[in-house]
Amino acid sequence: MPDSRDKCVNEPEDTDGFQDTDGCPDPDNDNDGILDSDDECVDEAETKNGYQDEDGCPDEDPKKAKKH
Repeated sequence: MPDSRDKCVNEPEDTDGFQDTDGCPDPDNDNDGILDSDDECVDEAETKNGYQDEDGCPDEDPKKAKKH
């Protein structure tokens, strides 16, 4: 990308299919606070509910889920 269009001229783009045209790295695509390198669901935000909050995936605590 030419520097005239690169919003982050001092940082390389992380070509991962997410906002690759701005020239900037996106270490946390879904902005859930878990870096993509550790996030099992990079494009879906973690549900912060005290249940498996480290995996980076949305989820529901089965103990708190309503039984049908």
